[in-house]
Amino acid sequence: MECFELRGGGIGLALLAVTNSAQYLYDSDLLSWATLSIGGAYSPGTTSVANVKGVSYIFVKGVGIFVYDFSLKVLVLQTVLGLDTGEVEGIFDAGAVLGFWTLEMRVGWSSTFNPLDFVPSLSTGAGSTSVLAIKSEIVAVLSLGEDFIIYTSLNAVAARQTGNVQYPFVFEEIKN
Repeated sequence: MECFELRGGGIGLALLAVTNSAQYLYDSDLLSWATLSIGGAYSPGTTSVANVKGVSYIFVKGVGIFVYDFSLKVLVLQTVLGLDTGEVEGIFDAGAVLGFWTLEMRVGWSSTFNPLDFVPSLSTGAGSTSVLAIKSEIVAVLSLGEDFIIYTSLNAVAARQTGNVQYPFVFEEIKN
């Protein structure tokens, strides 16, 4: 089982639990667990959560990116620009941007203005890259504030934010 904290921009707190058979949501206002039915595979590793600008984005592999609406108590599928979510394996946060990774050892990041805008642009900062230091399939990405670590079955790669819109991250393999 995996459990994720969902934040609602200061208006709520909820927990998302993913098991081999279902997904459950605990809303601190309702004080109870509810079973979710949003499609996709129900197993650990198929769901990831990223917190960007006070909003929790929930990615379900093969389905899409959602946001929990704390007022209506429902998950709302989000419209994503410039990204085929069918190719995405997971999401992560890196400061003010929403990031993603694919099986092709590629990572990408959203616009600094709109976390759901992945259209490559020098003015918004959105883009993606294949990381040369990655030696095998990405298994997880750990957010560290504005930076992140890419974990593979053979190595780990640090991504440090540069502050440069054209080249927002510098990637370096983490040595033993």
